[in-house]
Amino acid sequence: MELQLVTLEQAKKLKELGFDWKCKEKQIIEEMPACKLCGAIHIPIAHIIKHPTIALALKWFRDVKGMRINVDSYIDDKYGGNFWYKDNPSEILLENYDTYEQAESALLDALIEYVEEQNEK
Repeated sequence: MELQLVTLEQAKKLKELGFDWKCKEKQIIEEMPACKLCGAIHIPIAHIIKHPTIALALKWFRDVKGMRINVDSYIDDKYGGNFWYKDNPSEILLENYDTYEQAESALLDALIEYVEEQNEK
């Protein structure tokens, strides 16, 4: 089973936040016109973004941004399903996602939003 890749929107935002780790997958941000001289398509490096797995993007937040985060499953009578939490700042989202991967993706969105807000201050 392959690990889930971040969405294109998440990849764009990760690039803006400084994500620069090696990734197997890459994505072209926008279509480039063919060269009028040779007919080839030359893609400037600025138009290519890295397309990591969600797991790698979350590891980057832990290792580079120093955020203590996790996705877990919890089962009892009151709460059940997959949820995420981050410890700095402390926040727990006990939302029932159908899959662990959905919870990971939601955590990644929340982290991107949080760091974007901090960068604006």
